[in-house]
Amino acid sequence: MLDNTPKKATEPYIRNLNHAPLPTESTLKRRKSIPFQLVRFAVSNLRLALMVFGGKH
Repeated sequence: MLDNTPKKATEPYIRNLNHAPLPTESTLKRRKSIPFQLVRFAVSNLRLALMVFGGKH
């Protein structure tokens, strides 16, 4: 009988991220900005509420 179970790798797969782009200074500032995050949170919640309450039930 054939064994079709996948073989376990002997070494873990490690992803090479050496060429991944680094965030810019302005991106890091926005990520750390509490007011910016609060605005994004409010907009996200508003969009979700519009989808939920605006649906045709």
